[in-house]
Amino acid sequence: MRRVALALLLSSSCLPRLAVTVRSPAKVNLGPVTRVAILTFDSRLGLVMRERVRHDLGADGHFVLVRMCGERSCEPVDAFIRLYERDTRVVGTQHGNAMAVTIETDVAAPDGRSLTAKRERTRLSQLGAERPETIAERSASDIAAEVVAELSHPTRAEWLVFDDGAPFKLGIKQATDGRLQDAKRTFLEMIENNAKTAGAYFNLAIVLEAMGDAAGAKTNYEKAIGLANKPEYLDALKAFQRRQQQAAALLVNQ
Repeated sequence: MRRVALALLLSSSCLPRLAVTVRSPAKVNLGPVTRVAILTFDSRLGLVMRERVRHDLGADGHFVLVRMCGERSCEPVDAFIRLYERDTRVVGTQHGNAMAVTIETDVAAPDGRSLTAKRERTRLSQLGAERPETIAERSASDIAAEVVAELSHPTRAEWLVFDDGAPFKLGIKQATDGRLQDAKRTFLEMIENNAKTAGAYFNLAIVLEAMGDAAGAKTNYEKAIGLANKPEYLDALKAFQRRQQQAAALLVNQ
């Protein structure tokens, strides 16, 4: 299934839904960033933490964490994420003792210029069989991963909701099973048999958008509204337009 950019999180519903991937604009625009180095200052975590970050971010696709040499990378990088350990302590919670790790972070260009203001971030993890040092290292790793996500285009799952009238069941099942081409054919056949079936146009629009065919999706959202001026159809078209605007913004920032 081709991923599409969505800007609107639809509320949870028992209606049939199609899962898609949301890509949000980066909070810091560094252009085509592909290499990021993690630097630690005023920290006891050291190389172990950096190796954990390397593992955690390896499958991200946007970033490659490079090998470190002291306070500079051995290889060219596009940005440095700097971590300053401020506090590591055990705190009591209703579920037992937990490790609270507070780290201040910022992002710097290779020439040392600060690209973001410093921000304090805290991670709370329950204490168990693991050593406190291991928990602290993992917390620092999570914080570094959070910063990296803000530099790229964070993703999350969101949903498009179908018109679930009885005649649409086959196409909806095909779509929600990931068989988008089959669903497309099913809804096109329904339209061929009855060109005034508003729900078929609407569901076809959802499928086409999930396939990355924005022009086809727009046409079919509009056809559905022309045949049945339902509030949910109008809301869906407005959401589609917002999604397209956000997708265009992402392209500009890349």
